[in-house]
Amino acid sequence: MRWKVMLMLFVSALLLSLWLTNLNLNLNLNPWGISQRWQWGGTGTGTEGTGTGPGGTGGGQAGENTFNRAKLLNIGFVEASKEKDYDCFIFSDVDIVPENDRNLYRCSQNPRHLACAMDKFGYKLPYTGYFGGVVAFTKEQYLKINGFSNNYWGWGTEDDDTYKRVTLSGMSVDRPDRNVGRTKMIRHQRDKGNEVNEKNYVIYNRMKYTRNQDGYISLKYSLIKIEKNQLFTKITVDIGKPPW
Repeated sequence: MRWKVMLMLFVSALLLSLWLTNLNLNLNLNPWGISQRWQWGGTGTGTEGTGTGPGGTGGGQAGENTFNRAKLLNIGFVEASKEKDYDCFIFSDVDIVPENDRNLYRCSQNPRHLACAMDKFGYKLPYTGYFGGVVAFTKEQYLKINGFSNNYWGWGTEDDDTYKRVTLSGMSVDRPDRNVGRTKMIRHQRDKGNEVNEKNYVIYNRMKYTRNQDGYISLKYSLIKIEKNQLFTKITVDIGKPPW
């Protein structure tokens, strides 16, 4: 099967310049997609005041306020779906570079964790429920888990929330062999506005009760600007601010 793939990249302020100089998308992921015979597109979402950014589809923040990575990925899904009927969505942090071209950026019967052997963690899972870096969902799988939570502001816990959404929805996570799923992380400092947020742990502890109301169906944002480029579409949005 030849998937219609939408690659979603989350771009932080610190990595925005790296992305714009094509370090990741053009040199690594564009030929990667060609070699894997993707029929693919790229869309990026970012926030006015809380961030701007291009991407496969993802978001990046260039502003001073607090990040909300998962909400930006929800926006990427919504905006990309307006353009084409994609059936496979790859959500990737822009600082993750795949090492093995046998790691197929495609979807399967279950949500896939494509960055399962990261150099940062000694090329192994740090814990069973780790679901970060690069993940793949079919449209049906994404809708079944109600997308990502919109409530995690700052760094931490949204990946664990997504893993629980998958398992609580009766699905499991597929992962390639550890030698195939090897990835490198571009080293960088954590961005201002993306500090660890202790409130996220409280939200996570309640997620099994709130996941059906918090996610794709509750997503709210304001679309500010869309810029078409050769390899990606840059979308600027206003996602608001944390409720505290």
